[in-house]
Amino acid sequence: MKKILLGILLVLVFIQYLSSILSAVEINLDPNIETISSGPILWKDEKTGIRFRMITILSEVYLNIYIQKIEFGEESCCAKVIKTYEIDPEKLEGKNKLFSVTDIQWLSFDSVRFKGNSTIYTLKKLNGEYECIRGKEEGGYSKKENNRFDSEGQ
Repeated sequence: MKKILLGILLVLVFIQYLSSILSAVEINLDPNIETISSGPILWKDEKTGIRFRMITILSEVYLNIYIQKIEFGEESCCAKVIKTYEIDPEKLEGKNKLFSVTDIQWLSFDSVRFKGNSTIYTLKKLNGEYECIRGKEEGGYSKKENNRFDSEGQ
C-alpha cells in the first residue's frame, strides 16, 4: 500500500513539475511552417548586426521558401525583419517537385546549404540576388545558376 501511495505521489510531483515548465500560450504562428533556420550574425559595427534566416512553409502540396534579412541592435536587441525574399522552388527543383527541405547548414552569414529530395542546394550571396549550386548527394552533376529573388516583401 505504501508503494502505491509513493508511486501516486511521484506521478503527481512529476505532473506538477511539467505543468510549471510547459504552459499553453496564445500565439499566432503559421501551422504550415516546416522549418526555420537562422544563420550567424555578421556584426557591422559594435552596435548593429545582420543575419539571414530561411523559412519553409508547406501548404497542402506547395512548398514556399523564404529568406529573411534581420537587423539587430546593440547586444542583439531590437531584432527587425528588413526584407523578406521568396525563392521559387521550381527554379531549384530541376525535374522533380521539391516537397521538403532538410539538413540545413549555414556556410557563412549569407550562404546556406540544404537538401531537397536527393539534391544538395547551395545558395550564396543572399542579399537580393543569389547564386544556386545544385549537385547530387553522391557527387553526380553540379549546376551553377545566378538568380534574383522572385519577390521582395517589406
